[in-house]
Amino acid sequence: MKIRAEATNIEIQEEEWENKYSVEDYFREGYSSLAELVEKIIKELIGKRILELGCGQGQDAIYFGKKGAVITALDFSQRATNSTKTKIKKFGLEKTVSVMKADISSDISSDPVLPKESFDIVFANLRLHYFDNKTTKRIFSDIYRLLVPGGYLFFEVKSTADLDYRKGEEIEKDFFNHNGKKRHFFSEAYLLECTERYNIICVQPKQYMSEGKLSSFLSACVKKPYLTK
Repeated sequence: MKIRAEATNIEIQEEEWENKYSVEDYFREGYSSLAELVEKIIKELIGKRILELGCGQGQDAIYFGKKGAVITALDFSQRATNSTKTKIKKFGLEKTVSVMKADISSDISSDPVLPKESFDIVFANLRLHYFDNKTTKRIFSDIYRLLVPGGYLFFEVKSTADLDYRKGEEIEKDFFNHNGKKRHFFSEAYLLECTERYNIICVQPKQYMSEGKLSSFLSACVKKPYLTK
Protein backbone atom coordinates (compact mmCIF):
# COMPACT_ATOMS: atom_id res chain seq x y z
CA MET A 1 0.00 0.00 0.00
CA LYS A 2 1.15 3.55 -0.69
CA ILE A 3 2.49 5.51 2.27
CA ARG A 4 1.51 9.18 2.21
CA ALA A 5 3.22 12.37 3.34
CA GLU A 6 2.51 11.63 7.03
CA ALA A 7 5.32 9.06 6.90
CA THR A 8 7.30 10.68 9.74
CA ASN A 9 4.35 10.42 12.10
CA ILE A 10 3.66 6.87 10.93
CA GLU A 11 7.28 5.84 11.43
CA ILE A 12 7.23 7.21 14.99
CA GLN A 13 3.99 5.37 15.72
CA GLU A 14 5.31 2.17 14.17
CA GLU A 15 8.40 2.24 16.38
CA GLU A 16 6.22 2.87 19.46
CA TRP A 17 3.94 -0.08 18.68
CA GLU A 18 6.75 -2.41 17.67
CA ASN A 19 8.24 -1.85 21.12
CA LYS A 20 4.91 -2.44 22.87
CA TYR A 21 4.14 -5.55 20.86
CA SER A 22 7.47 -7.09 21.82
CA VAL A 23 5.50 -8.10 24.94
CA GLU A 24 3.01 -10.86 24.15
CA ASP A 25 -0.63 -9.84 24.81
CA TYR A 26 0.59 -6.35 25.73
CA PHE A 27 -2.89 -4.94 26.41
CA ARG A 28 -4.92 -7.98 27.42
CA GLU A 29 -5.38 -11.68 26.92
CA GLY A 30 -9.10 -11.63 26.15
CA TYR A 31 -11.30 -9.77 23.71
CA SER A 32 -12.32 -6.11 24.08
CA SER A 33 -15.55 -4.56 25.33
CA LEU A 34 -16.04 -3.17 21.80
CA ALA A 35 -16.05 -6.75 20.48
CA GLU A 36 -18.77 -7.51 23.03
CA LEU A 37 -20.78 -4.58 21.66
CA VAL A 38 -20.52 -6.07 18.16
CA GLU A 39 -22.01 -9.35 19.31
CA LYS A 40 -24.69 -7.55 21.33
CA ILE A 41 -25.90 -5.56 18.30
CA ILE A 42 -25.25 -8.03 15.45
CA LYS A 43 -26.05 -11.16 17.52
CA GLU A 44 -25.28 -13.71 14.76
CA LEU A 45 -21.73 -13.41 13.41
CA ILE A 46 -21.51 -16.62 11.37
CA GLY A 47 -20.43 -15.73 7.83
CA LYS A 48 -20.20 -11.99 8.51
CA ARG A 49 -17.30 -10.35 6.67
CA ILE A 50 -15.36 -8.19 9.12
CA LEU A 51 -12.51 -5.80 8.36
CA GLU A 52 -10.47 -4.99 11.44
CA LEU A 53 -8.38 -1.82 11.29
CA GLY A 54 -5.43 -2.17 13.65
CA CYS A 55 -5.74 -5.74 14.88
CA GLY A 56 -2.86 -5.48 17.37
CA GLN A 57 -1.97 -8.94 18.64
CA GLY A 58 -5.13 -10.50 17.29
CA GLN A 59 -7.32 -10.94 20.36
CA ASP A 60 -10.49 -9.56 18.77
CA ALA A 61 -9.81 -11.14 15.37
CA ILE A 62 -9.55 -14.55 17.05
CA TYR A 63 -12.72 -13.87 19.07
CA PHE A 64 -14.68 -13.07 15.90
CA GLY A 65 -13.14 -16.03 14.07
CA LYS A 66 -14.28 -18.40 16.82
CA LYS A 67 -17.79 -16.97 16.41
CA GLY A 68 -17.81 -17.99 12.74
CA ALA A 69 -17.07 -14.62 11.10
CA VAL A 70 -14.68 -14.17 8.16
CA ILE A 71 -11.98 -11.68 9.20
CA THR A 72 -9.52 -9.52 7.28
CA ALA A 73 -7.23 -8.02 9.93
CA LEU A 74 -4.84 -5.13 9.22
CA ASP A 75 -2.01 -3.65 11.25
CA PHE A 76 1.09 -1.63 10.38
CA SER A 77 3.22 -3.38 13.02
CA GLN A 78 5.12 -6.44 11.79
CA ARG A 79 5.27 -7.81 15.33
CA ALA A 80 1.51 -7.42 15.65
CA THR A 81 0.76 -9.23 12.39
CA ASN A 82 3.22 -12.01 13.28
CA SER A 83 1.56 -12.43 16.69
CA THR A 84 -1.87 -12.59 15.06
CA LYS A 85 -0.69 -15.16 12.52
CA THR A 86 0.61 -17.33 15.37
CA LYS A 87 -2.76 -17.19 17.11
CA ILE A 88 -4.61 -17.95 13.85
CA LYS A 89 -2.55 -21.11 13.45
CA LYS A 90 -2.89 -22.05 17.13
CA PHE A 91 -6.70 -21.97 16.95
CA GLY A 92 -6.98 -23.49 13.47
CA LEU A 93 -8.61 -20.41 11.93
CA GLU A 94 -6.53 -20.19 8.75
CA LYS A 95 -9.59 -20.52 6.50
CA THR A 96 -11.56 -17.69 8.08
CA VAL A 97 -9.03 -15.21 9.53
CA SER A 98 -6.39 -13.51 7.38
CA VAL A 99 -3.95 -10.77 8.38
CA MET A 100 -1.88 -8.30 6.40
CA LYS A 101 0.56 -5.51 7.21
CA ALA A 102 -1.01 -2.24 6.09
CA ASP A 103 -1.13 1.44 7.01
CA ILE A 104 -4.70 2.71 7.32
CA SER A 105 -3.55 6.31 6.76
CA SER A 106 -2.96 5.30 3.13
CA ASP A 107 -5.91 4.99 0.75
CA ILE A 108 -7.17 1.57 1.86
CA SER A 109 -10.38 1.77 -0.16
CA SER A 110 -8.42 1.73 -3.44
CA ASP A 111 -6.47 -1.43 -2.57
CA PRO A 112 -7.49 -4.35 -4.85
CA VAL A 113 -7.44 -6.68 -1.85
CA LEU A 114 -10.24 -4.60 -0.31
CA PRO A 115 -12.98 -4.16 -2.95
CA LYS A 116 -15.73 -1.58 -2.63
CA GLU A 117 -18.75 -2.69 -0.55
CA SER A 118 -17.10 -5.95 0.48
CA PHE A 119 -17.55 -5.92 4.28
CA ASP A 120 -20.55 -6.28 6.56
CA ILE A 121 -18.66 -4.82 9.53
CA VAL A 122 -15.63 -2.59 9.96
CA PHE A 123 -14.11 -2.77 13.43
CA ALA A 124 -11.57 -0.24 14.77
CA ASN A 125 -10.78 -0.44 18.45
CA LEU A 126 -8.56 2.50 19.52
CA ARG A 127 -7.12 2.89 16.03
CA LEU A 128 -8.71 6.06 14.62
CA HIS A 129 -7.35 8.71 17.01
CA TYR A 130 -3.79 9.05 15.68
CA PHE A 131 -4.32 11.30 12.66
CA ASP A 132 -4.94 14.91 11.70
CA ASN A 133 -8.41 16.04 10.69
CA LYS A 134 -7.86 15.61 6.94
CA THR A 135 -6.56 12.05 7.30
CA THR A 136 -9.23 11.14 9.84
CA LYS A 137 -12.04 12.31 7.57
CA ARG A 138 -10.55 10.41 4.65
CA ILE A 139 -10.34 7.20 6.67
CA PHE A 140 -14.04 7.48 7.57
CA SER A 141 -14.82 8.00 3.87
CA ASP A 142 -12.72 4.94 2.97
CA ILE A 143 -14.62 2.87 5.52
CA TYR A 144 -17.93 4.07 4.08
CA ARG A 145 -16.94 2.85 0.60
CA LEU A 146 -15.78 -0.52 1.93
CA LEU A 147 -19.02 -1.26 3.79
CA VAL A 148 -22.01 -2.85 2.11
CA PRO A 149 -25.24 -0.82 2.34
CA GLY A 150 -26.62 -1.64 5.76
CA GLY A 151 -23.12 -2.44 7.04
CA TYR A 152 -21.87 -1.42 10.48
CA LEU A 153 -18.85 0.50 11.72
CA PHE A 154 -17.82 -0.10 15.34
CA PHE A 155 -15.06 2.09 16.75
CA GLU A 156 -13.63 3.46 19.97
CA VAL A 157 -11.50 6.63 20.24
CA LYS A 158 -9.87 8.88 22.84
CA SER A 159 -12.30 11.43 24.24
CA THR A 160 -11.81 15.12 25.00
CA ALA A 161 -12.77 14.14 28.57
CA ASP A 162 -9.46 12.24 28.86
CA LEU A 163 -6.92 13.43 31.43
CA ASP A 164 -4.28 13.76 28.70
CA TYR A 165 -6.43 16.12 26.63
CA ARG A 166 -4.65 19.44 25.98
CA LYS A 167 -1.27 18.06 27.12
CA GLY A 168 1.63 18.89 24.81
CA GLU A 169 1.70 20.96 21.62
CA GLU A 170 -1.64 21.44 19.84
CA ILE A 171 -0.97 20.76 16.14
CA GLU A 172 -4.54 21.53 15.15
CA LYS A 173 -7.89 21.50 16.95
CA ASP A 174 -7.93 18.63 19.48
CA PHE A 175 -4.82 17.01 17.89
CA PHE A 176 -1.78 17.07 20.18
CA ASN A 177 1.86 16.02 20.19
CA HIS A 178 2.74 15.02 23.75
CA ASN A 179 6.26 13.69 24.30
CA GLY A 180 6.45 12.58 20.67
CA LYS A 181 3.08 10.79 20.73
CA LYS A 182 0.35 12.24 18.54
CA ARG A 183 -3.26 11.78 19.62
CA HIS A 184 -6.51 13.15 18.22
CA PHE A 185 -9.13 13.56 20.96
CA PHE A 186 -12.75 13.24 19.83
CA SER A 187 -15.60 15.34 21.19
CA GLU A 188 -19.05 13.86 20.60
CA ALA A 189 -19.70 16.68 18.12
CA TYR A 190 -16.57 15.78 16.13
CA LEU A 191 -17.48 12.08 16.18
CA LEU A 192 -20.91 12.92 14.74
CA GLU A 193 -19.26 15.16 12.13
CA CYS A 194 -17.00 12.30 11.01
CA THR A 195 -19.98 9.93 10.74
CA GLU A 196 -22.54 12.33 9.26
CA ARG A 197 -23.25 10.00 6.32
CA TYR A 198 -24.13 7.12 8.66
CA ASN A 199 -27.14 6.34 10.82
CA ILE A 200 -26.12 6.53 14.49
CA ILE A 201 -26.91 3.40 16.50
CA CYS A 202 -25.16 4.35 19.73
CA VAL A 203 -22.43 6.61 21.14
CA GLN A 204 -21.25 5.80 24.65
CA PRO A 205 -18.70 7.59 26.88
CA LYS A 206 -16.43 5.10 28.66
CA GLN A 207 -13.70 5.15 31.28
CA TYR A 208 -11.31 2.38 32.20
CA MET A 209 -7.69 1.77 33.12
CA SER A 210 -5.41 1.82 30.07
CA GLU A 211 -1.65 1.46 30.29
CA GLY A 212 -1.73 2.07 34.03
CA LYS A 213 -3.99 5.13 34.18
CA LEU A 214 -7.66 6.03 34.01
CA SER A 215 -8.54 7.01 30.44
CA SER A 216 -11.69 8.32 28.75
CA PHE A 217 -13.09 7.15 25.43
CA LEU A 218 -16.07 7.35 23.12
CA SER A 219 -17.41 4.04 21.86
CA ALA A 220 -19.72 4.07 18.85
CA CYS A 221 -21.71 1.96 16.44
CA VAL A 222 -22.96 3.52 13.21
CA LYS A 223 -24.70 2.01 10.19
CA LYS A 224 -24.33 2.77 6.50
CA PRO A 225 -27.77 3.52 5.04
CA TYR A 226 -29.23 1.15 2.46
CA LEU A 227 -29.93 4.21 0.30
CA THR A 228 -26.49 5.80 0.29
CA LYS A 229 -26.24 9.54 0.71
